[in-house]
Amino acid sequence: MAAGELPILSTKLQDIERAAEILDKYTNSKIDYVDAVIMAIAERLDIERILTVDRRDFSIFRPKHCDVFEIVP
Repeated sequence: MAAGELPILSTKLQDIERAAEILDKYTNSKIDYVDAVIMAIAERLDIERILTVDRRDFSIFRPKHCDVFEIVP
């Protein structure tokens, strides 16, 4: 990916279904729907590095494809 380019991704049905699973599993956390969808898309695309200022939610989540997300900054 060239500097400054970001891909635009569509949410798929499997992402929405996985987000619902995440919300059910982490019901006592403050993970919201948008975060859960991002987590689901990251799993689907095998993305391990997440750019977010919401470290709390992303640090408690345990993705299926890696031990934990690498959170930046």
